[in-house]
Amino acid sequence: ATLSKAMRRWLRYLCAALWLRGALGIDAEEILESINFETPTYGLKGFGFVAFVRIPNSGGSSFTSAVKLSSHGCNCDQERCARHGRDRCVDSCQKEGCFQLWKHAPFLDFLQLQRSFYSAAVPPERVHFATILREPFERLLEEYLWVLQKAPHTCEETANGERQARDYSLPCTIDSFEKFVSNSTVVQAASNRQTRILAGRAEFPEGDLYDSQEQMLEKAKLHLASMPFFGLGERLRDSLWLLQEVADEMGLTVEVDQDEWDSALRKEHEDHRISGKVKAEVLERNALDVELHRFAAGLFGKRMKAAKAKRGFSVKSVRVASPSDGIVARCVSGLCSDSPLDGYEVLSTATNDTTADGGALAEKEPSQKEPSVLDLGESLSWQGLEEEMAECDFGAGAGEGAALGSFSWYNEHGGGGHNYD
Repeated sequence: ATLSKAMRRWLRYLCAALWLRGALGIDAEEILESINFETPTYGLKGFGFVAFVRIPNSGGSSFTSAVKLSSHGCNCDQERCARHGRDRCVDSCQKEGCFQLWKHAPFLDFLQLQRSFYSAAVPPERVHFATILREPFERLLEEYLWVLQKAPHTCEETANGERQARDYSLPCTIDSFEKFVSNSTVVQAASNRQTRILAGRAEFPEGDLYDSQEQMLEKAKLHLASMPFFGLGERLRDSLWLLQEVADEMGLTVEVDQDEWDSALRKEHEDHRISGKVKAEVLERNALDVELHRFAAGLFGKRMKAAKAKRGFSVKSVRVASPSDGIVARCVSGLCSDSPLDGYEVLSTATNDTTADGGALAEKEPSQKEPSVLDLGESLSWQGLEEEMAECDFGAGAGEGAALGSFSWYNEHGGGGHNYD
């Protein structure tokens, strides 16, 4: 009786998908993707709670530290929840006017969060869940670096010192990634961590809740697909853009701390070299997370496409060789204004109307408008663009490798809103 009409309709779709899978052997994943390619909002606004499902070392902490919610009262973080206990966390927080579990959210899996909301008598339609996932190998590598550099330890105090991670401890003699990932304690505690958190198991053994690991994986996919927003740790710019696109539907007011955001992007581009053999072994042990990430990346791409379609624009790909040819350029997020999403698209033409490979560049004459009033898809000479937006450091006059619109230019400036590689 408390569910909205839209919510009941969506649940009927979901039940039908599960029935078709069991009765007819139809792939439920295809059905899930088909009904969730757009962000599911259930037609509701002004949700009571926003709950971030925190996956260690996925990039979620950096994201939620940089992207702040000025709606939903105060923030209910890990420290606040620890004082009141897991099951009473939500109840205590809402009494204090805190309706967001966002920045430094408590380390609770999906089942523990559901139980906490149930104990607080908060109906499910008043909760928006969100999360950030990450490519499994990179996530585990980041967990190793965190344990090595930031975890509490007694390595200098005793001969048999230990490093204390979140849910396991390791001897201080483990000083390489190869030793870390082959340690039996790490294999048991850290493998497939994203799948286990999103499926949820609380303090119960997995075998008590799921008949198989595959069933646990399907549950994680279902929970992920039902979230109005989730992002990817390796695509933080796109994740922020998507969150801002769905913020109104979710009843959120989003603000960006530029310093924190720049710090998060620097972490996104850190590079570590590990042997192919070790990486293959890690991915094999984390097969559930690999499949969950594959599903998430596909669904994320569909939601991005759907959000762009709602805005009514698309940008055509144009191959270019140098500034003397036609150029499609995008002001890189964060370089041209205080807002990391205040970007624009411009189309530049030179003396001809073809690209370096002979393809058509533009169908209309260059516009004489100033960049500030340029419409999407209109043209502007690249020289004029450089003069008007000098702070963007377009690289005119530099070598061809740094030319505006080239792959080198995008990479040197941290990439744009897409993965240009």
